[in-house]
Amino acid sequence: MADDPIRDAAEVPGREPPIGDMLAERARLWYLEAWNSAFWRKFRDESKEDTGFYVGGKAQWSQDYSTEDFEKLKASKRAVLSINHCLPQIEALVGYERRNRFDIKAAPQGGEDAEDTELLSWLLKFVQDQSEVPEYRSECFENGAITGLSCLACEIDWSENAYQGEIVVSVLRPGEEVVWDPHSRRYDLRDARYVLRYRWVFSQDLYAEFPEHAKEIEQALSSLGSAMLSTGEHKTTEGPVGNRYGDVRGHPVEDLGAEALFYDPDESRILVLEAWYRDYEWRWMVVDKEGGKPETKDAADEPLTREAAMRLAEGDPDRLKAIRRRQRKIRMATILPATYQTIEDGPSPYDNDDEDFPFVPYWAFRQGDEVWGLIRNLKDPQRIENKRWSQLVDILAKYANLRIMYQEGSVTDPKILEEPFSTAPIPYRAEPGEEVRPPGYLVPPLSELVVALRNLAVEMGAKMREIGLNAELMGLKEDASSGVAIARRQQQGELIATRFFDNHKRTGKLFGQRLARRVAQRFTTEDVLRLTNPDTGEAFDVTVNPVLARKLSKDEWKTFRAKQQEAGRPRVLRDPSAMKYDVIIAETPATPSARATKAMALIEIAEKFEALFPILIEDILELLELPNRARVLAKFKQSQQISPETGTPTGANGGPNNAIAAALGRPLPAPPGGV
Repeated sequence: MADDPIRDAAEVPGREPPIGDMLAERARLWYLEAWNSAFWRKFRDESKEDTGFYVGGKAQWSQDYSTEDFEKLKASKRAVLSINHCLPQIEALVGYERRNRFDIKAAPQGGEDAEDTELLSWLLKFVQDQSEVPEYRSECFENGAITGLSCLACEIDWSENAYQGEIVVSVLRPGEEVVWDPHSRRYDLRDARYVLRYRWVFSQDLYAEFPEHAKEIEQALSSLGSAMLSTGEHKTTEGPVGNRYGDVRGHPVEDLGAEALFYDPDESRILVLEAWYRDYEWRWMVVDKEGGKPETKDAADEPLTREAAMRLAEGDPDRLKAIRRRQRKIRMATILPATYQTIEDGPSPYDNDDEDFPFVPYWAFRQGDEVWGLIRNLKDPQRIENKRWSQLVDILAKYANLRIMYQEGSVTDPKILEEPFSTAPIPYRAEPGEEVRPPGYLVPPLSELVVALRNLAVEMGAKMREIGLNAELMGLKEDASSGVAIARRQQQGELIATRFFDNHKRTGKLFGQRLARRVAQRFTTEDVLRLTNPDTGEAFDVTVNPVLARKLSKDEWKTFRAKQQEAGRPRVLRDPSAMKYDVIIAETPATPSARATKAMALIEIAEKFEALFPILIEDILELLELPNRARVLAKFKQSQQISPETGTPTGANGGPNNAIAAALGRPLPAPPGGV
């Protein structure tokens, strides 16, 4: 077999992996492949430096991932300044996203599903609020804007509720908590062979987490720890004099560098891999050549076997055909790569979503193997600005001290000229015949140098604003009091940030698909929930998966639902796992400030074209933050009844703003100064 450097790096002399535990060896090689790949090596270094430039201070002096320049200047007591222009640009971008959040909703695939998908959308809203999905999505967006890549995980935690579990969302840092196949090219990772989430765990905590494997793990770690701690005593270049071949009883272990990635004997910590990997299985089906509809299960509702598929196709060979297809499945295993042990392995715990990984990445900018965020191209001008301002201050501190000069004789102490911070006088002897001058001051010609350094620093600050983002580009200028003006400025300024938000929306849609599957898996028993209509603010009870409605036909189901509503009982959502729907990112913003801005823009349109006001009023009231939108809308409709004397709507006089104010019972709020 040809030499495999990754396999060679994973092998430890004198210890073979356990027989039959090939999955642990595969996962170990996957981790080494990802960890040592050019893509993940560069991203780890660059993302750490990008984060440092965002935080500011010492980290902004990093050059080629080293702060050596900062340390040297600091040690020599030179001026070292850090003027952080990176953070405000990230904050402008992140602040805009936070104030313009959009909800994840369900859209019906057919008209008959409209009411069910509306209830499902409100259930998704409920789960998003309970699991803090908007906050985690914003955190993911912020991390991606800084480093270029972030990741969301959508899972179910069964540790407290062992049967149903609870939906949990988390933000993972790629390269530090999760890695995946470096050869993957798809945005959604569907072409990745594996995704590895990893964590360092103290051995005692590991025994407590997996008590059934505690003894086996302890023995393996004890053996591995002894080998790693004794490497220094058994190298061929060390040991007893005259025995450069090594000790015959303790064979030399030349390199355990790979083991250091998996086990730390000093702190007794071990790396635990949660490996999600792609697997395949063959599926038989019988296809109707005329109708094209496939049959995948037999009369007992079991997957077709080869024999059953052949037998079914032979019943009508002219119309039916048995075919075999390879189906992709995702499996999950918990592995200790240091000891080649597989703790657990099985199919994906998400039985209704076993074709995709539960992880959704957010890519800010990606071109081939290059990934970067907003900070990456700001680092050079930021470095130059910090160094030039520091140099300018340093020069002024050294040479701006006025030192008296007088004619006395030869310089009594030549070293005094080498001390830039000294303020001692500089005596000197006049040459024969030279006129004796009165005492004066030594003023070095620094003005041109100072001006050049200052101009360079200012120029770099301007370049950063041109390269990145600022409040005005994001439509946050304070003098934009008009809702329409704000919207237009946003449209102009958003161009430079289009990719950030477009990819954010793409990630949100993929994440929404995962979330909807978790909701369908979580709510499999009858539950009564208190949901809120986000458009009207109305709260009501909903019964999810009612036992009485599970076996009803479509017509019986509609009758049952109508009777429930007539009787004032909780609304009913039947079996979310069986629904057909699409996941969308809602076009209506979810945050109050963004909704208010759009509402003011609609009000301004309605003021100019009053004929459109009755059409726009429902949208305006839905966007405004009102505690009783439904009641306000009803009062407005009542006020718009036709007057028998004038033949016009009673609330038409005075313009749209006055009509809305009358319905509200108070003046309209002032338009926001920003978004």
